[in-house]
Amino acid sequence: MTTLLTVPPTSGPAAAGTVQVEAGAVWLNADCIGGKLEIIVNEIRLPIKCSESEITPFGNRISYSTSRQLTIRVETSQDVRWSLRVEQEAA
Repeated sequence: MTTLLTVPPTSGPAAAGTVQVEAGAVWLNADCIGGKLEIIVNEIRLPIKCSESEITPFGNRISYSTSRQLTIRVETSQDVRWSLRVEQEAA
């Protein structure tokens, strides 16, 4: 796996970044606590319900048939704490 983007622990909504991915599988791995958040990857919305009292891990695999640029952002309330790692599987 190749790490394309890392967002350290932060609170509230944020633009995570833009990455170039090759054809194949991309993993979005997040940890969150304190409520709900939504990871938005271009037009794909991934809702996550986080525990109020303990860290909730989340992993989602998205496969692409061609290379492309992904713009990733997180929508949530200011009291939700989260981190994110985007990885590409080796071809």
